[in-house]
Amino acid sequence: MKRKFTIFLSFLCAVFCSVFCLFACEKSAGNVKASVVESSETLLVIRVDETDGEATLYDAMQYLQERGVITFETQSGAYGEMLKSINGKENGKNDNPCWLSYTTDETRSNTAWGYDYQGKTLGSCNYGVSSLTVETGNLYVWVYQSF
Repeated sequence: MKRKFTIFLSFLCAVFCSVFCLFACEKSAGNVKASVVESSETLLVIRVDETDGEATLYDAMQYLQERGVITFETQSGAYGEMLKSINGKENGKNDNPCWLSYTTDETRSNTAWGYDYQGKTLGSCNYGVSSLTVETGNLYVWVYQSF
């Protein structure tokens, strides 16, 4: 009887440890607060108001979508999430035209592929929506355009 109890207790401990490790090791989304500065059919300007340093542009957009400020859809791919639509405006056939992202964050963008916004050239984002880490105070601009 004692042996069965010990085996049962060992089994329960193994299950508990496995479940605990599964949830403890999973990376959670970054914490972020964001706001929309400007929005039209072909432009969305997001300002990051607060971040924990790990949040991505995807997290910021999720924050806004959960509050009913914007809607967007993505599709999972080999390199993370690919943006499909913003506020019902979908990427065109063969992704041309499509939503392209720009930012005031000079360390995570390339101004050689820039976009002029309010007299300032914003750089094309170097990372995708689910990989681009956002910084407090920066603007993240989505523009629906052909390339």
